[in-house]
Amino acid sequence: MRKPRFSDEQIAAILAEAAAGVPAAELCRRHGMSDTTFYTWRSRRWQQDERKSGCAELRRALAQQQEQIRRLRACLENHAGGESISG
Repeated sequence: MRKPRFSDEQIAAILAEAAAGVPAAELCRRHGMSDTTFYTWRSRRWQQDERKSGCAELRRALAQQQEQIRRLRACLENHAGGESISG
């Protein structure tokens, strides 16, 4: 297996620079890496952070609540004789 070119610490530092507002193109040029590599790292880090923070569960719960509201609104409109319910 090939040895990684960048250590975990280096990857974290590069991603921190990006979070601070340094453009991805500049980071890639400065560190001699492809933009695909950068965006792959960023995507993986975002997924890890999302799992740690529980955002995925909150998003699912919100989607379920929104679906319930849509169903209730449709039911109310049916009982109101087709009048649109604003809200």
